This record gives sequence, structure tokens and C-alpha cells, in this order.
Amino acid sequence: MASDPGPRRRSGGFSRDGLSLVLPVAFLAGFACLAVEFAIVRLCAPWFGQGTHVWANTVAVVLSALALGYGMGGRLADRGGGTSMVVGLLVFGALWLTGAAHLGAELAQWLAPASIGADRPHPLSLFGSLAGTAVLAGPPLLVMGALTPILVAFRATRSTAGRASGLVGASGTLGGLLGCALVPMALVPAFGSRGVLLVAAAALGIAAWLLSVVDASDAGPVRRSTPPSDPSDPSEVGAPASRGAVTWALVAAFACGVALTLVEFATLRRLAPRFGSDIGTWAVTIGTILAMSVLGSAFGLSRRWLLAFAVVWITLAGLHGVSTGPGDRTTLGLVGHALVSGLGVYHLAAVPPLLVQALSRRGRVGRCVSSIYGVSTLGNVLGCYLAPLALLPVLGTRATFFVAAGLSAVGVVATWFAGGGRVPATGRSRAAIAQAPASVASVDPAASASRRTPRWVALATLAVTGLSAFAIGGPLRRDPGQREEVETAYSTIRVVERTEAGPAPGPAPLLSDWTASHRGRFLGFDEDTTSYQSVRLSDDENTALTGGRYYEHLALGAWFAGQPWTRPDGGVPRVLIVGYCGGSLHRVLSITAPADRAPRVTGIEIDPRVVELARKHLGALPPGLELHVGVDGRAAMAALPAGERFDLILVDAYQRTQYVPFHLSTVEFFEACRRRLTPNGALGINSDSEMGAAGRLVRCLAESVAEAFDGRAWLVPNALYPGNVAIWGTNDVAAPRVASGVDPRLETAAFCLDRFLVRYLRGAGGAFVLTDDRAPTEWLADDALLHVEDGK
Repeated sequence: MASDPGPRRRSGGFSRDGLSLVLPVAFLAGFACLAVEFAIVRLCAPWFGQGTHVWANTVAVVLSALALGYGMGGRLADRGGGTSMVVGLLVFGALWLTGAAHLGAELAQWLAPASIGADRPHPLSLFGSLAGTAVLAGPPLLVMGALTPILVAFRATRSTAGRASGLVGASGTLGGLLGCALVPMALVPAFGSRGVLLVAAAALGIAAWLLSVVDASDAGPVRRSTPPSDPSDPSEVGAPASRGAVTWALVAAFACGVALTLVEFATLRRLAPRFGSDIGTWAVTIGTILAMSVLGSAFGLSRRWLLAFAVVWITLAGLHGVSTGPGDRTTLGLVGHALVSGLGVYHLAAVPPLLVQALSRRGRVGRCVSSIYGVSTLGNVLGCYLAPLALLPVLGTRATFFVAAGLSAVGVVATWFAGGGRVPATGRSRAAIAQAPASVASVDPAASASRRTPRWVALATLAVTGLSAFAIGGPLRRDPGQREEVETAYSTIRVVERTEAGPAPGPAPLLSDWTASHRGRFLGFDEDTTSYQSVRLSDDENTALTGGRYYEHLALGAWFAGQPWTRPDGGVPRVLIVGYCGGSLHRVLSITAPADRAPRVTGIEIDPRVVELARKHLGALPPGLELHVGVDGRAAMAALPAGERFDLILVDAYQRTQYVPFHLSTVEFFEACRRRLTPNGALGINSDSEMGAAGRLVRCLAESVAEAFDGRAWLVPNALYPGNVAIWGTNDVAAPRVASGVDPRLETAAFCLDRFLVRYLRGAGGAFVLTDDRAPTEWLADDALLHVEDGK
């Protein structure tokens, strides 16, 4: 009987069966990785929020766990072992994620108990999110990271290790691309964050089942019977990797890893002013970058001389600047703009396979893959902190691109010194390598049978994950009076009904006490029980409006001298509300409108689920409304007819609880608002800071409004709610004043404007103009919060 020649091979070094399984397993693991990253943030958001520091912690934990997993997987791959080891890792990851779906909320609540107060200290959110993410996501992500070097080693030869790592990396990234598109836009709104964790667990369970049906002797690492390298053999010229080459390779991997992450953050920042920051824009941008990363990992190996163009493309992205002007705002246009940065990512993603190809030697493929990919991922970790917390706030978007270009140059040079710029000399042609039969060590069938993983292990894991889905129910967090909780594409919204103390009428507006009680429904979100998107008083809305909240102060703008309501023949005001939410501001405008002169309102709301909840729990929206939902405020305003003008533009937009969207706070945006105003029109902005008008965020917003309105920027503190300040920009040279005949229910707001209104003086308190290139609103908000907490 003829001896078994071993599994059939392609020229790339993969068996047909191995290729059909290795790449799908990598794809499923990549999808699960991105799903876990999104789900963990959303699962813990009711306690920690979704601030910049929370996202930085989550991404850092994810990438650090992957880097450690690469190291563990490299050692396991070089020691041998079959599918049993991989199936065991996948089963462990799936069961851990199943447990995290059931216990994650309890862990977060234990780390940040509600009993400490509604305004949880910033450090608690910072370190609590770090600890929670490490416990819930760290172990399964360690497993996912270990898969990469193991899967590469399954079918890689020394001459094809680079291509093998590129294909495995591309498959994982392609899975991540699918997760990036599906999870925030579809899976979280449909199944919730706990359901997404179960979907990720199921993906790992399916991968385990795929591998469990393959004989361990066929899917295990290919063990060579050939002797170690012989320097005198022409086929082994240049085989030993010098210490210097290894050092240069690690430098290249780290520098390119940092650069790639900086490009990703800077690209999102550069495109937001033109295309907005809604979930669709975000997904298309990240998807384009990930797609270029897939192509670079899979095919960049054969284009070594183009590697230097990474520096060119990233530099061009920086020179291209911020996308603010008129132009194509379609999805195709967005992809085109993202490709300016994506071409640089294509070449950066080709670096790890090139380095693996240059350094891999007989029997050490796993170690090479783990070292290169691990160090590259550590570079990603640094970039995740460096970009949002330092470079973008301090230097701006363009400078961040230039820093990324400089790091790319370092990486390219180091790659050439490491030998990644050429194919390692083998003394044989590629055709000879492709045709040479693999020398495979003989395998004892009995040993193979003993190593085979029973299929029932993977099937049992899938059954546990599926059945556990029926045990999940109810809200993540339950506040007193809570009616409903919904996880939307952007945040966790809770409908809460409660009674709060409110101002009682007194002899003067500010002599009122807080003995009155107002019962109302609030749309709260994420971690803060005191913040809300919308409010409607249940019993006395027609008399108390919103109890002196900022909605009344912004609605007062319709009664400024010169506005339509202040003129007998002025008609009805045209109002644009950016951040419509549940319609609270529109209701106040409608209630206080003169008879038969209800305002015509154009509303823009990025989250359609908020509007649905408002209609369900707060009642029907007022008439005279043209509502644009599911779109970014700035992009939607730019898409309005060119000649449309408004008497009043009111901006009440926040994201992730306390952050003003940066592209809705810049001088370019305020200039666009001014062009939309009538000659007597006014721009009103709701701002809230722990330090009130003394906070740098409020001052920088006012500085930017003053720049756009030729110095006509005004501040009005809300005397009933400290920290809340209305910022006004006017076309009229005179200070805004309330006309006679104003609705008496707006008396408190009118009193604050008449007595407390001050003109903003340029440059006060170290303020600076926020621009589309540099608008560190998150940084300024955190700075004010930490300043107040330090004082406590």
C-alpha cells in the first residue's frame, strides 16, 4: 500500500481543508472581538457612562488582552497540539462571555453603587470602567488573541508565513468590519448589550464546532521532519535572524501600530464637520478604513516597494485638512474622503505580514507572529490614549495626521532594516517552492484519535449560550419610578416618573422658594440620574412649564425685541432646533405662543428611538413640526434648502451625557448658523458646566460665538439651576431684550435675562476659538468636572 502523501496543498502552503476552516474561524473571532468591545461599553454605560475615558479604557483593555493573547498563542503554536487545544480555548471564551452577559450588570453596579449619589465621581467612573472591562472582557479576548498565531502556524511554511499571517489577519479584520457595521446599528437596538455578548459567544461556539468536525491529525500544526537550518546550504542563505533585525522589526511594528490608530481617530474627526457623527457615518468611515486594512493584510505583501507611500498618503490626508466646505455629502462621497486616509492604512496593514515573512524560521512561525502582532497591538493601545486625550485636543486634527505620518516613516525605514522590504533569499524560485511537496512527520492514527475533540463539547457550548438567552430579561438598571428602559444605537434611555421640588411663585421671580412639587416624566440616559434629554410635567405643565429649566430660557428668544411675536403683523417665528429630543423645547414655545401664532419648527434629532419613546410616554408632539430623525444636526442643517432662513436657531445637543459634540461647537458651525438667520434672528445654545459661566468650556463656546457674530455674544446664567448658562449670538448690534407682552409664565427666564445678561469679553479666562481642526470639548468638560471634584 502506498504511503499517505499527506494533505493536498495549495501553492500558498495551506491544505484545502485547512484553508476552508482557518479563515472562517479567524473571521468569527474577529466579529466576536468587535462585538465584545461595543457590548461591554453599552452594558456598563448605566453606571460608568460612555465618556472618552471609558472608551479609552475599553479599547486599551481589548487591545492589551489581544497582545497578551498573541504571546500566549505563539508559545502554544510552536509547542504543537491539534484542534483540541483551539476548541478548548474557543469553548472557554464562549462560556465566559455567556457568564458576562448574565453577571456584567451586577458587577458594574457593585463597582459603582447608586447609593453614592447621582453625580458619581469621575475617578470612580474611570477606574471602575477599567476594572469592569478587564474582568468581563479580558479573558475571552486573551483567547481570541491567542488564535491568530495558532491559526497561522496550522498551515504555514517558512516561505509562506507572511502570506499566511496576512490572510488570517485579513479574515479577522473582515469579521471586525462586519461587527462594526452590525453591532451598533442593528444588534444593540434589537437584542441589547447582553444579547450582543451572547451573539459573540455563539460566534466562538460555532468556530469551535467547525474545528471539532475535523480530524486533529489533519488540522494540527504541520511538523517538519527536515533538519534545522544549515548556513552552508544555499537554500538557507540569510536564514538566521540577527538580533538587530528583530529589534528593527519590533520598532517597525510598534510605530506602524501607533500610526494606524492615530489615522483612524483623526479621520473620524476630519469628516465629522461635513458628514456628521451619526452612527451611519461612523460605520461607513470605520468600515472603509477596515476594508483597506483587510486588503493591505491580504495583498500588500506583493507590493513591497509601495510601502513608502503610506507616509505620502497620510501626509496628504493632513494637508487635505478638515472637510467643511460645500461638496458631495452622499455615502459615496464619504467613502471617497475616507479613502484619502484609507490608502495609508492599506500600506500600514501590510507591515506585520512583511515582518513575519522576514523573520519566520523553521519551527518558529508562532513566535514570530505573536511578537510582531503583539507589539503592533501595543502600539494601537498607545494610539487609543494618545489621539483622543492628547494629540487631537492639544494639536488638532491636521497635526495628528502629521504625527502619524512621522511614525509611519519610522516604521517604513525600520521595516527595510528588518528585511521586510525584500523576499528572504531561499536559493529557490517561487515556482519551485510551490511545487515542492511538504515533508510531514508521520502521525500515529491512535494518537490522532485520542486528540480528537468530541463534537458534543462545542454543541453543548452553543446549547448553553442559546438557552441562557431565555434567562435574560428586564432592564439593565432600575431607578425608582422607572417605566421603561431602551438601549438605542447611541445610549441607554430610561423613562422615569418622579416628583421633584420646584419653584413656588413669590413676590419676585427669584424670591420664590422650592416648596412646590412637580410630578413629571423624564427621559434620562446612561449613568446620571439627574441629567435628562426631555421632561414633561404631568399635572401643571400649562402653568409651571418645565419648572424653570433651560427650555424656558431658550424659548424666551422668540420674545426678543424684533422677533415676529413682538410685532403685531410679524407672523409666526421660524425656529430650527438642533437636538430636538422629545420635544420639550417645542412644547414650551407652543404653550407660550400668542393665540393662533404657533411657531413653525424644524427639528433635528440624531436618535430616532428617543422620539419614539417621547411619543409613547410624553405624549404627541406639538403641531407645526418638520422633523428630521436619524441624521446629524450639522449635516442635516447643511442639507436644508439654501434660501431657508430662521428667526431662531436653538442648539441643545449633547452626546455621552456631558459632552457637547465637537463639530456643533466650532466657529465654522456658528458661522453657518448665522447665515441661516434673519436680520433680527438669534442663535441660542444650552450649555452646562460644573463651573457655570466660569468654566472654560462655556467660555470657549462663547469665544467661538463671538468670533462668528463679530463680538455679539451674550451669557445668561440660570439662577434656579447653577451651572446652566444660555449663550446667545445675535445679528442685532444691541443687546437682546425682552419685548413687552411676553408670556408671564416666562417671567423667571425674562428676569434672569434682564438682570444677569452680560456681554462676553473676548479672551476672558484663557478661552480660545474652537475650530473644526481643534475643538477639545470632551477635554474641557472633563477638566471642569475634575476641578470641582478636587475642590470637594
